[in-house]
Amino acid sequence: MVTTTKPFGTFFVESAQQAASTTIAIAWITWWSLVVGFVVHFLFLDLGFIPSRASAQVAEVSIELNYKLVLNVFATIFFVFLYWSHRQDSVAGERRGGEEHADMTD
Repeated sequence: MVTTTKPFGTFFVESAQQAASTTIAIAWITWWSLVVGFVVHFLFLDLGFIPSRASAQVAEVSIELNYKLVLNVFATIFFVFLYWSHRQDSVAGERRGGEEHADMTD
């Protein structure tokens, strides 16, 4: 809940100005990111840092059984266990009367 001591008209106008300035700032950043991206692309193209499509080689796709697969399996099992324990705690909390989270107020 938002509380203010200013009149509603003043509060509304200031909020609208803040939203408009935020939108303009995001549009400005997006525009210049696009311009810089084009400049970098064509600069790299002129300097020869981007290879031609004819010289590109496609790597073979394969699934290997190595240490990364084992680590990924262990991490997945661990996070599934964490999720399961969180869900069990949430369900048990509802049966005990559903303790509410403390609300932070100013």
